[in-house]
Amino acid sequence: MKRFRFRQEAALKYRAHLEHLAKLEVAKAQADLARSEKQIVIYKQNYAESARHLAKRAQSGIGAYDYHMHAAYLLGIESHIQSETQNRQQLFNTLRKRQQELAQKMIDKKALEKLKERRKAEYYQMVRQTEQKELDDLTAIKQAGRMAG
Repeated sequence: MKRFRFRQEAALKYRAHLEHLAKLEVAKAQADLARSEKQIVIYKQNYAESARHLAKRAQSGIGAYDYHMHAAYLLGIESHIQSETQNRQQLFNTLRKRQQELAQKMIDKKALEKLKERRKAEYYQMVRQTEQKELDDLTAIKQAGRMAG
């Protein structure tokens, strides 16, 4: 009996490769998003610490120049927070896009796998029918030989 051979095996392997690449892209996008969120937390912590420090120094007396330097530093941190928040939103959108691409690649691969399984089942069903027919024919020939003899 000949083994089943799926003619589109190369296409199936290629789709599996594309799915693997898409999974890597999703993982990279998730890592980038997590890194961005961590950076935002760090910026917010720095801002809170600096604001507390400025408040303490303001209570004990601080010069105008130092006050403006601290205020400018706080504005800079706010700017970084805002910039990183926008970056995080872009990374989130990229992640969603990559997840949708991955889902489509998984569907494409799964469709080809199901086709392979269906054709394999059809092939082996046909082989079983052919073997059964040969056995039936062989039995009929033996019986005809017994009847003639």
